[in-house]
Amino acid sequence: MHGVTKQIELPFTITGTYKNPTNNKTTVGYSAKMVLNRRDYGINYARQDNPTFVGDEITIEIELVTRALDAKKATD
Repeated sequence: MHGVTKQIELPFTITGTYKNPTNNKTTVGYSAKMVLNRRDYGINYARQDNPTFVGDEITIEIELVTRALDAKKATD
């Protein structure tokens, strides 16, 4: 972000699973949420007339749904 590279870890949580009985494939849902401080990435913009115009915290939220291969295809 803004030319600064940092390694971060997103704390993913499994939100649900569903195994389709027709095709034997499993769908898995994940979510992750974390807060970054924009100043850690060199983004220090502030308005003189309103210092709280832009907050320092940035919230990242990811909702992800995946579908795994069935067991037979995964070993081929």
